Amino acid sequence: GEYAFDGCTMLSEIKGLTMNDSFGEFVFNACENISKLTLSFRDEVEKFYVSKMFGSSDYSRTSENFYAVSTLDGQYYVPKKLVEIELNSNDVPEDFAYGLSSLAKFSGKEAMTKIGDYGFYGCSSLYSFNGNGFNLSESVSSIGQYAFAGCTSLTSVVIPEGVTSIGYGA
Repeated sequence: GEYAFDGCTMLSEIKGLTMNDSFGEFVFNACENISKLTLSFRDEVEKFYVSKMFGSSDYSRTSENFYAVSTLDGQYYVPKKLVEIELNSNDVPEDFAYGLSSLAKFSGKEAMTKIGDYGFYGCSSLYSFNGNGFNLSESVSSIGQYAFAGCTSLTSVVIPEGVTSIGYGA
């Protein structure tokens, strides 16, 4: 539920987290040392903000260990140390890593088929997608609009033949 691990400042890695789209907000509020998340979704999820997991507490707002991510749903404070996410689901939901400027590495399932709109929008530190550089699995068929806009650290891109749809500004 909400605030389940509030203030667990020594927590550095989250593994095996299985969620749905109603996963509570602020579960890791003020957890400033989280550097890696490994998660999956129980069912297909259309839209999910990782940033909502971290909350918007007064502590986070004033700490130098967090940065603000503004979404359509509000402003959230993400630990600067969060640099890696592993997603064990078939699709990357819309807005998944929106604004996570500290995110450097992402790895997903080989069977990934879709990257939602704004999936990695503003992830300016992202340089590794499924390994060295930008490697989409052969199963990806759809890349949503603005999915990788603002990913200024990507230096090479490999798009498989099976991609049939690339959204505007991707």
